[in-house]
Amino acid sequence: MDKKSAALTAILTGLLLLPSGLLSQERDPDAGKVQEAIDELLRSSLHNEGAGKVYVFSEDELNAYIAERIRTESPKGLKKMQVRLKENGMVESLADVDLDEVDMSEVPAAGLVRAFLKGRRTIGIHGTVEGRQGMANIRVTDVYLGSLRLPSALAQSVLKQAGEKLQPPRDLAQPTPLPYGIRSIEIREGKAIVRN
Repeated sequence: MDKKSAALTAILTGLLLLPSGLLSQERDPDAGKVQEAIDELLRSSLHNEGAGKVYVFSEDELNAYIAERIRTESPKGLKKMQVRLKENGMVESLADVDLDEVDMSEVPAAGLVRAFLKGRRTIGIHGTVEGRQGMANIRVTDVYLGSLRLPSALAQSVLKQAGEKLQPPRDLAQPTPLPYGIRSIEIREGKAIVRN
């Protein structure tokens, strides 16, 4: 992979993983619904209870949660992010990123990369998410910088690097355990259905 692709991979990887943490008490009701479900899933997984519960999240609720996380945790360079949930597990995410604010200190030839990648840009990541029998399958199919479709090898590299940043690190190109005792995730048009 050339240096420009490596730099872009590092940027896109950072966008896939927002820092974890609890939201503030003053929040959008839609964001609150998602956070409350996450808190409940965490509690039930710690106490081995609540199996069989179904949580349904609308696209609007998930986007409110993402917006709240961005507002309260301020990831460098990430201004806005939205997901679109489609049939058959398809997920499209669009992020508004100020590349001038993104830390590229670990990127080879960062100065050269900054010459090509600067200012506010829209980054799109398209793929599928499926969760069955406690395992998640994530497949990145396309990555876009504005309207420019990037090579599929770069998309797979983004997924690999995102997995390496998780605790514990894992290969997201392979089936990976779902957290909090979640048994399945089903993506449909405009909603996500989570079962534990």
